Amino acid sequence: VIVARKKQHYVDNEKFLGVMTDYREKYLQAKDEEEELP
Repeated sequence: VIVARKKQHYVDNEKFLGVMTDYREKYLQAKDEEEELP
């Protein structure tokens, strides 16, 4: 049971990192676009 829970926790972390990476990329893109505006 402990191993299964650890694995689940790892998967959740992977999902979380994926979401954070997506968010960060979108945020940086938005910043770049903002800076291009006059």
